[in-house]
Amino acid sequence: MTDTPLADTDFRILLVEDDPTNRMIMERLVERIPGCHAVSFSHPIDLIAALDKVEFDVAIVDYQLPGLNGIELIKEIHQHPAHTDKPMVIVTADKDRDTRIEALTSGAVDFLNKPLEVVEFKARVRNLTKLAEAQRKLATRAEWLKEEVDRATTELRKRGEEIVHRLILASEYKDLDTAMHTLRMANFCELIAEELGMSMEFRRDLKMAAPMHDIGKVGIPDRIMLKRGPSPRKNARKSTGTRKSEPASSRAPAAGCCRSRPRLPRHTMNAGTAAVTPMVCVEKKYLLSAG
Repeated sequence: MTDTPLADTDFRILLVEDDPTNRMIMERLVERIPGCHAVSFSHPIDLIAALDKVEFDVAIVDYQLPGLNGIELIKEIHQHPAHTDKPMVIVTADKDRDTRIEALTSGAVDFLNKPLEVVEFKARVRNLTKLAEAQRKLATRAEWLKEEVDRATTELRKRGEEIVHRLILASEYKDLDTAMHTLRMANFCELIAEELGMSMEFRRDLKMAAPMHDIGKVGIPDRIMLKRGPSPRKNARKSTGTRKSEPASSRAPAAGCCRSRPRLPRHTMNAGTAAVTPMVCVEKKYLLSAG
């Protein structure tokens, strides 16, 4: 086995051969191919024990091995997450058709016949390194795409958080009580979600979205939102000059207010109809007079 650091364009060729002579021949043939380096094992059990540490790009496995044959070894290697897609070749003197079909269905991509022929061995190894190079580029591309998606997602989240923060600042500019209320609601929502066992990502999103529940106040004119003292509706009633002795039915309603709807608490709805609250009436009056 070679422990020499390799360049990104180099390839490790895994050799599994119990015969010392054949293993030495394959090692020397591999080293003669530019950019290829041999990683050899004499026993399949030793390779299985080292699968977590061993690194290779192409595997060349003898069919007749002690303990288990080459097809069984290929199955064991492919079960390891780091080597699932590695191209593998079976070296065999067996011409049996069923054996070759079983090897192909087990993950082998090619065969080498014994005794080894030098030109054929080098040509097949070069072709397999091209396949390994394509797989390497594809894996690098997939990793790059994942990093780009994660980066874009993080950037979008930061922008969203900045927008929410600026909207809270806008509401604070108009009304400090409203701004503090939205922040308290965000913290309460996060605590409730945590108590309910929600994920950290869900709690983070909920905390970011909760302050938006009352953001509509930013669009209410300051003369309405920040007004102090009696409501304009009461002032409008006083300005009509209606005497207390007049019946209630003869009193003229305030301009811009709902004529036939009862006074309802804010945020309430009548069954089947939309209830217009006194605050909405006041807002309509001022918006109409401003227009």
